[in-house]
Amino acid sequence: MSNTTNANRCTLWQLPIIGSFKSMSYCIKTADDQHFVIDGGDAPEAEYLTSFINENFDGRVDAWFITHPHKSHVGAFIKVLSEGNVSVRKIVYSYLDPEVIAKHDPRGVSDVEAFNNAIKLSKLPSVRVRNGDRLKIGKSIVKIIGAVGLDSSRNYINNTGVIYKFNFKTSSVLFLGDAGQEAGLSLLTTFKDELKSDILQMSHHGFYGVSKELYATIAPSVCLWPTRKEIWPATTSVVTSEAEDVKNTYEYMCSIGVEEHYVSGIDGLSEIAL
Repeated sequence: MSNTTNANRCTLWQLPIIGSFKSMSYCIKTADDQHFVIDGGDAPEAEYLTSFINENFDGRVDAWFITHPHKSHVGAFIKVLSEGNVSVRKIVYSYLDPEVIAKHDPRGVSDVEAFNNAIKLSKLPSVRVRNGDRLKIGKSIVKIIGAVGLDSSRNYINNTGVIYKFNFKTSSVLFLGDAGQEAGLSLLTTFKDELKSDILQMSHHGFYGVSKELYATIAPSVCLWPTRKEIWPATTSVVTSEAEDVKNTYEYMCSIGVEEHYVSGIDGLSEIAL
């Protein structure tokens, strides 16, 4: 993979963390000039994201994909919608019922309600995806291999998040969102033969995510880390459980042959030709 663009290929950007404890934000421009956003980050990233969309996407988002409605992923999305400074043509997400969330993950109810209200108030076209759906947007094929209904209440919102696999002409990109161990096991059970991807967004900001078995099955060439610098192994001497888990995960990915790593909290804006 190259970090320079090519007019005849798709381009992926990993956006920086700006003023947030943690966030996740990606943009894709396809070869047929479709503009995608994945999540968008927390509210402090809204101004940067709006400027990016206006400067690189001519102010137009053809499809905005949401993995799950935690504010670290949709805070900027909610703010961008409310400000109305960009044109959003379609929202792709999986609906979560606040009453169900209240039973499984009470702390997440406010995030879910804020997200649902933002979509309702926007009156924008939306697609509620289900597990196994396959979307065609322009010439791009997007497979939904998340949105799995789990019996476990542990880490419920993260584990029921949508996992998107983008299949482009020359490469594939898999976004795990904040999937945890339970979601990872479900993927290995249900979609094992479809997981192999060239580029992988590391689950849950690089720590407490999915299993090494799942990462080995995906077997990417490039890893995208929506990870803040304070817990990245090469930039911190502070020993925390998060930092230790990031270190172990990074070392494992290197051990299975991954040589390209992009870290949003360190590299800032990263541009990758697909």
